[in-house]
Amino acid sequence: MKLSLLAEANALVKGLVAQGKYQNEEDGVVDGIPLLMGRENLRNEIHVAIKQLDRGESCDEETVFAEVDTVIDEIDASQQSKKIMLRLRYSEWSKEDLKEIARTIAKDKPIAARKWAAKLSEKC
Repeated sequence: MKLSLLAEANALVKGLVAQGKYQNEEDGVVDGIPLLMGRENLRNEIHVAIKQLDRGESCDEETVFAEVDTVIDEIDASQQSKKIMLRLRYSEWSKEDLKEIARTIAKDKPIAARKWAAKLSEKC
């Protein structure tokens, strides 16, 4: 497919290539496609939402804020578990405890021990 870009867009893409952000103009243009797809998805979601509102399908603000608070709480809990894992990662006594747990698991279930160690190293 051949494209003709507006002068401003063409200059932008060429500038990004000159800065080394893309190897060529095609890569720069191709990188923008997901943004266009996202915009179209957002437009579709807005269209669906408008139709829902027209049909009287809506939530009161208390319900919306309660749902948002739930999502925030889930994010906070996730962040808290990451902080705990970081503390475990950087404290020497915890490393030794974890090694001992891994050794214990490895005696009875070596495959499970490897999986557990892999998951733990991903999180840490």
